[in-house]
Amino acid sequence: ALCREVGAEPFLTINAVWNTPEESANWVEYCNGSEDTKYGKIRAERGHKEPYNVRFWSLGNEMGYVHMEGYAEMAGKHADAMLKVSPDLEMWSSGPYPNDDWAKLSAAALSDKVKYVSQHNYSSPEHDFCGCSYKYTTPEEIESTYNAIVRSCFNNLELARRMRTSLDGTGKELHISFDEWNQWFSWYRPSCVGEGIFTARMLHIFMAESNALDIPICCYFQPVGEGAILITPTESRLTANGQMFSIMKEHKGGALCRIDGDEEYLALASVKEDILTVTLINPDYSTDREFSFDVKGDVQSSALYSSDDVRPYTYFTESALTVFRKGKSLKTILPAHSVAIIRVTLR
Repeated sequence: ALCREVGAEPFLTINAVWNTPEESANWVEYCNGSEDTKYGKIRAERGHKEPYNVRFWSLGNEMGYVHMEGYAEMAGKHADAMLKVSPDLEMWSSGPYPNDDWAKLSAAALSDKVKYVSQHNYSSPEHDFCGCSYKYTTPEEIESTYNAIVRSCFNNLELARRMRTSLDGTGKELHISFDEWNQWFSWYRPSCVGEGIFTARMLHIFMAESNALDIPICCYFQPVGEGAILITPTESRLTANGQMFSIMKEHKGGALCRIDGDEEYLALASVKEDILTVTLINPDYSTDREFSFDVKGDVQSSALYSSDDVRPYTYFTESALTVFRKGKSLKTILPAHSVAIIRVTLR
């Protein structure tokens, strides 16, 4: 019901170890079967006559502790049973990716019915799983932690590239689903502007590289509660991460215009109905950065999202952004750790 309310697609995960293939098939029937079926009838009796039509199903979650060939055999039985109930399901396999052996013996073995391969990664400074390396005691620690956070996006990019190589090596058509990504322990502590810059950069990377790396799906974990939308007993509001999602969604439905030579993924543009939307990121901790791009058109609107602080409990403040034309180019200057969006009416 929540997914339908917000316009999202439900993406459910079976427990391939504790449940039998028959139980997984019954779950699919409960979600997708008509009221004439055994489990569809139960759903209807509980107040939802029409099927939920859940298309996306993952065959377990992070199954890397299971033997790779054993996982393929086990997951295949679940997939077969589920597809008999609802043949149009789209399925995900799970494992310790990127891993060449797992790709060959597990993902490829399931590829006739399972086309998506899950990839998960949580970034952190120095990959400290205890979160202890997030230090904000001294000015030097604040800067060091910030720089590590905003550059950790490249760990995810490298993992995706390695995953692509592993999957391509199988000779099978397999898509990457980067369906869990965030900073480590970000749901145990408040968001901050540093993580907001990381999130903006990750979204730039996904938009710029998704076609080349065949990543049609990427899911942020976890958006509601702590990650992107902070919920308290009296209100809800976007965190710094959520603010960046709100900006980047303006690219939705547009034709991507990758800016050549941008190996830092600081600028991204898209065109939709003669409007060029450009998002810019200055990840530098203490220095301004100038951006310039050639375009024929007039600035329709522009906004800057900045903050004086990058530590926990910080948010971006929206303000006016000055954009000026110099010859064929539009130019602007972004202060340290800030993001901007510019819309240009093309002519």
